[in-house]
Amino acid sequence: MPPKRSRAKRSATKCRVAIILDLDWPYKRQIDVYHGILEQCERFGWDPILIPLAEGIPTEHEPFENRKGLPFDGIIARATSELAVEAKSAGIPLVNVWMNSPAYSDVPTVSVELEATARRAARHLVARGLRNLAYLGARRLRDCRFEYAGMRSAAKENGCSISRLLIDHNYNRTQTRWEQYQAELHQWIDRLEVPFGVFAYNDLQARYIIEACRRKGLRVPEDVAVIGCGNELPLCLQPSPTITSMEHGFFHVGVRSVEILAELMDGAKPPSEPLLLENTIQLIARQSTDSFAVDDPLVSTALRYISENCHKPINVADVVNHVPASRRSLERRFTEVLNRSIAAELCRLRVRRLERLLIDSDEPLAMLADSCGFLDTEQMRRNFHRLHGVTPSEYRKKLKS
Repeated sequence: MPPKRSRAKRSATKCRVAIILDLDWPYKRQIDVYHGILEQCERFGWDPILIPLAEGIPTEHEPFENRKGLPFDGIIARATSELAVEAKSAGIPLVNVWMNSPAYSDVPTVSVELEATARRAARHLVARGLRNLAYLGARRLRDCRFEYAGMRSAAKENGCSISRLLIDHNYNRTQTRWEQYQAELHQWIDRLEVPFGVFAYNDLQARYIIEACRRKGLRVPEDVAVIGCGNELPLCLQPSPTITSMEHGFFHVGVRSVEILAELMDGAKPPSEPLLLENTIQLIARQSTDSFAVDDPLVSTALRYISENCHKPINVADVVNHVPASRRSLERRFTEVLNRSIAAELCRLRVRRLERLLIDSDEPLAMLADSCGFLDTEQMRRNFHRLHGVTPSEYRKKLKS
């Protein structure tokens, strides 16, 4: 066992920090954590050493001068129990960035607030008129327990029903397991009352749900609204329908893990609770939830027309002309069903479309205004600022920083 390091302040020096992340499976969340770590290490002048896997304290075969036999000043990792024990014994500060780590409660941990993530997803579904909610997670995963707790609390808060399916995390390791998973998924969907909204613990599961619904003749999003998790663009953007997804902002997990490690290296006491980030979470709305499940057929018809045409310069009169009702009657029914006007719904969907384009494209704002049905850039800026409190330029800069 390597000797313990002294508690002399190291964070302001050229520190060597082990980054233990398995990037062979390039999930966006892990890549984002890694990028956040690298950016903050560069600001601190640290030397980050990437290591794919280490059950205990990793070593290297190069000489270490004046380090008392310790290869690293600190470690940021998907921490195993063995690594946590060895790091504590050696006196090397360790920060965990893995929600499902067995050492989650034993070492300083930075992650995202998954209960808040699920509550936001549920409220997005409820806002579309859905009252039957569902959650697809994996057995024995801490993050799925947190997400279901958030989903369940939002369902109770809004008087909604909720159903849960937990699958084997290794569902795709063999053909038999895959076939069993498919049978469980189809049977579960058959039990759900249409229309319903489902939140899946990752985007791949959201894609599987959409495929299963399609084979059953269920339409997404008209019959089933689907939200994924992770905002993995190759899965979310193709094929149609594109998938609404929760963007966690794991980049900031990487940044905060370095900041906490610096405090520990300077002798600070470890935090008593995991640090779970909430203000980094974004819901990225796409086609898989771009519809409403409302009982009023006239409002439903109007909403579908608005959803399909809001990128064009249509106005309230165009919406009214598409529905067999007077303007006064339709406005009243909109207010009763959705608690907002036709004009407000047009604006809301245009801003929602703009949110997606600000993230998914680099087109200039003038082109985006035209793509979203706004009359000009100033109208777009004014409406976006009213709903978000920031301009489109500020919003894009924040999400891409």
